Amino acid sequence: MKQKKASDWDWNKKGTLIYGTIEFKPQPLVLGFDMDETLIKTKSGKKFAKDANDWQWWNPKVIPTIQDYFKQGYSIVIFTNQNGIEKGHTKESDIKTKIESLQKELKIPLAAFIASSDDNYRKPRVDMWKDFQELTGTKADMAKSIYCGDAAGRVKGKTKDFTDTDLKFALNLGLIFRTPEQLFLKDDLNEDYSKQLGFNPKSIPKEGFLFKESKVNKFTKPDKPEMIIMIGAPGSGKSTFVHNHLNDYTRVNRDSLKTKEKCLKVAEQAIKEKKYLVIDNTNPTPDDRAAFIKLAQDNKYPVRGFFLEVSKDLCLHNDTQRDTNNFREHFSKKVGKMPINMIFSKVTPPTKDEGFSEVLTINFIAGPFKNKDDEDAFYSFVHGKN
Repeated sequence: MKQKKASDWDWNKKGTLIYGTIEFKPQPLVLGFDMDETLIKTKSGKKFAKDANDWQWWNPKVIPTIQDYFKQGYSIVIFTNQNGIEKGHTKESDIKTKIESLQKELKIPLAAFIASSDDNYRKPRVDMWKDFQELTGTKADMAKSIYCGDAAGRVKGKTKDFTDTDLKFALNLGLIFRTPEQLFLKDDLNEDYSKQLGFNPKSIPKEGFLFKESKVNKFTKPDKPEMIIMIGAPGSGKSTFVHNHLNDYTRVNRDSLKTKEKCLKVAEQAIKEKKYLVIDNTNPTPDDRAAFIKLAQDNKYPVRGFFLEVSKDLCLHNDTQRDTNNFREHFSKKVGKMPINMIFSKVTPPTKDEGFSEVLTINFIAGPFKNKDDEDAFYSFVHGKN
């Protein structure tokens, strides 16, 4: 069996995470990098590399800049999303070969972490960084450590970015963020790209009034049984609101009952039994709501509409949380971007003209959280810009 030398790369796997080190010694100061379009670019000029040799340095200043940071006591680490490995578009061996080749030219110790799937290792999610610290024994000084990447969500100036995952990765971790232009070329050093972000989960309130129309913090059940129809796109917070405030209502939900006909049948039975009930479906249009309103009216049941008027970005954030946040109970499975886009475009605000006795607009309030991990996960960026 061949003996591994200290100068050899030590490659390993942990689930979908691929990681390797060579002569790496942990330091409190960390300089992390995205790889493609940050350290290197394709030699062919194509968006995606043809093979392991289709690369060149992003700029001649890359090597001396990194070597200078290493001399200052920084650990140098690559964090790269390579979802193409799982999809079969990219060879794992090509990525490893590329990293080994650029390390030979850098001539410094290096660690590399490769997220090969669309899971919690994928930036901007932070498990790749967490495992880097655990697996290398690094205790990073987060306030002084730096992360450099090209995906900064830039929409102005010379550079337009396809996404913003690198910036969000740094923001999630509390690291100093730099683009390659800032770090290597000293351009735009005073630019704060976080100001260009649109949706920011950290801005979601933890407390406030339940409804836009009334200053109440707690839901009060009326004296007589009623029907409430929830209205909102997937991920808008309907089921969470039902769980938090309407837990003693009979919940009618198409995810579990599968058809609208079964939902109507269960609703009719609840009315016969004089129960309070909530129709917890998307119910985006007046036509989707009409049969339930008629059922209530035919039985002289009060019916109210509760509308989740939220942004599409919030829906996508909440939907992704169903896959990424393991610290809370989820009431639905992840739906995905396309169904959310489709239903979101169909959502029509409810009006009393449809037959509602009252229409209330729910303010989206985060929580309650099960623990600190749940709260941290919820307030983290979980995907790039949409």
